[in-house]
Amino acid sequence: AEGLLTGFSDKETLLQAVKTVHKRLSSTKFWLPDNQALHLRASAGLAWCPENGTNYDELARYADFAMYDSKKTMKGAIKIFDPAAFQRDALLFSGQEGLIQLFERREVRFAFQPIASVKT
Repeated sequence: AEGLLTGFSDKETLLQAVKTVHKRLSSTKFWLPDNQALHLRASAGLAWCPENGTNYDELARYADFAMYDSKKTMKGAIKIFDPAAFQRDALLFSGQEGLIQLFERREVRFAFQPIASVKT
């Protein structure tokens, strides 16, 4: 990950580069077999060093929180880590991480059970 940030002299320049990549992603279309276009949408979260943290794990956790906060409030947006929001929602976020880990470790099984009406 170290080499990815080479060439950026300041936070604003890096943020503009992230926004440029995000804009390109947002304008990307995938064509489905039925000739319908599917637009790509990506949510992103950013945390800054040293303002938000000084080690990789801490920064990754805060950027992850900002990304999930973006998905929750403005899907497909870039959100910068907000320490006040983290303090307010940290417990909810940690619960969400636990749920994701349950699925990743395949400790939870689920099944699709459609609800159908005989009228339709």
